[in-house]
Amino acid sequence: MKRQPTFLESISTILVMIVIVITGFVVFEIPIQALLILSSAYAALIARRVGLKWQDLEEGITYRLATAMPAIFIILSVGIIVGTWMFSGTVPALIYYGLELLNPNLFLVSAFIICAITSVATGTAWGSASTAGIALIAIATQLHIPAGMAAGAIIAGAVFGDKMSPLSDTTNLAALVTKVNIFSHIRAMVWTTVPAS
Repeated sequence: MKRQPTFLESISTILVMIVIVITGFVVFEIPIQALLILSSAYAALIARRVGLKWQDLEEGITYRLATAMPAIFIILSVGIIVGTWMFSGTVPALIYYGLELLNPNLFLVSAFIICAITSVATGTAWGSASTAGIALIAIATQLHIPAGMAAGAIIAGAVFGDKMSPLSDTTNLAALVTKVNIFSHIRAMVWTTVPAS
């Protein structure tokens, strides 16, 4: 007979996972994959206790994965973009032209804008920081601009662009899960993302 889990049963799955992962990974240096499987076994025991069958768990997993698939495909494509930019020489070209064109007095503003545009175009903060960001750090070093300030401008621009991009995995996932139009979601985020940047 199926029933809703009690609060203690619900919270125990999270607490047991935290204890298993911290103890196993930090103290005994066990690989994280084995620890997560062990945590899943405890969650399966709780599922059995509340009357769920394996078929119910499969249906839940399938539904959640189907909801997240567009974001997963975006994550995969980001890896491809970063790899091709590194392999094709785009990053060294950015360093070369950046040293030629960027004004040291406007470097931080330029770094923010470049990373924001790259993030909006690619939908990835990590990809922008690991491609254009690396090039901009190299340029900052050559222009004697403190690396911390350059990194701040790069990360702020990358995250800002990522939030405002309709290609972003996190933006898409949030819109998919809440069943909101992605452009309505982006318009709503403008009110918090712009002041934070």
